[in-house]
Amino acid sequence: MDQLTARQSDTANLEHEYQVVDQLSTRLTDSYEQLQQQVARLTRELSETRQRHIRELRDKERLANRLYRVLEALPAAVIVIDDRDRIDQFNPIAEILFPDIRWGRLWHEVFGEQVSSQTANNEFKLKDGRCISVSRQSLSPDPGKIVVVIDVTDSRALQEQLNRQQRLAEMGEMAAQLAHQIRTPVASALLYSEHLGRHDLRKDQRERFSESLCQSLRHTENQVKDLLTFARGGHFEPATVNLSNLVGEVEDNVEPILQDAGATLNVVDQTDGKAFVKGNNDALAGALANLIENATRHGGESVAVDLILTRVEDGYCIRIEDDGVGIAEDIRHEIFNPFFTTSSSGTGLGLAVVQNVILAHGGAILLLQDEKREHESGAGFVICLPDMTEQDETGLEKSHD
Repeated sequence: MDQLTARQSDTANLEHEYQVVDQLSTRLTDSYEQLQQQVARLTRELSETRQRHIRELRDKERLANRLYRVLEALPAAVIVIDDRDRIDQFNPIAEILFPDIRWGRLWHEVFGEQVSSQTANNEFKLKDGRCISVSRQSLSPDPGKIVVVIDVTDSRALQEQLNRQQRLAEMGEMAAQLAHQIRTPVASALLYSEHLGRHDLRKDQRERFSESLCQSLRHTENQVKDLLTFARGGHFEPATVNLSNLVGEVEDNVEPILQDAGATLNVVDQTDGKAFVKGNNDALAGALANLIENATRHGGESVAVDLILTRVEDGYCIRIEDDGVGIAEDIRHEIFNPFFTTSSSGTGLGLAVVQNVILAHGGAILLLQDEKREHESGAGFVICLPDMTEQDETGLEKSHD
């Protein structure tokens, strides 16, 4: 009985172990199938990723090829330089503009070998006569920068031709207006000269005709002189000008004009005699005298004129104001136009000459608005001149290339 019970227990144990083994086998089979599925899925994903990377690589290759072709066909020199200023890449046009360009060379050396002068802020003239425009762009966040050089020789030649045509047109207009203005005094001079040829003139008549003839000729001479001054206003040899000495010189020069007009001039120098600019002393003195003479001519009787020289942040200002009748509001926008005048005997070039001179000195002249004048009435001008004593006479910054 004990043996039967023992056999039954062994049989039960064997069946249990068989069931456990069977369950483990089933689990292993399921796990293997799942593993195969995962391997198949990963294989597909890997294949898709590989194909996608291949497509991306081909797209990048096509894009790189297109960019390379664009750089080859681009009518501008493109130079890539690293953070040590060494040339890393360049296109064929760069080799034409800079024949000695080489990989690894310092860009500023290559640039300096071909450039003869700087003509504008970002424009330079090469030793072979061509003009180039240079622009730079950082490659941030990567080190280095890209330099683009454009040959602007033809466009500058066309611009110069256009400017020449405009100047010729302006000269033609000026010549026509001047001829119109000169015709009257010349006609008068001819008439008076004919009268002087008469034998029946009394002495007082001859003297009167002679004086009238001289006045007509002086009027003609002044018109021609004003025109020549206007034409030469922007051409002078730059030199150091002490504005304090200049205003003192102007004060002495206009004294006879002031006395004849019964006018007064008050000069105030707030620069302690240390106001220096680059320019032409005679041209600037003539411009200031012209403004003061205008004030005495148009300001009315016993006009008082103030000339104030002050230091500002980047240069100097000269204010010239009077307490006269002022300038009519409807003509203020025309006063600097050549040949504009409200006087029958004027050429209309006075203020145009002044503006031309000031612009040639890198400055500006403005008509003061009513609320900015010291006097309740009258006219006022302010001239601003840059302090150029520390700059190169060309007024251009030196290139860092």
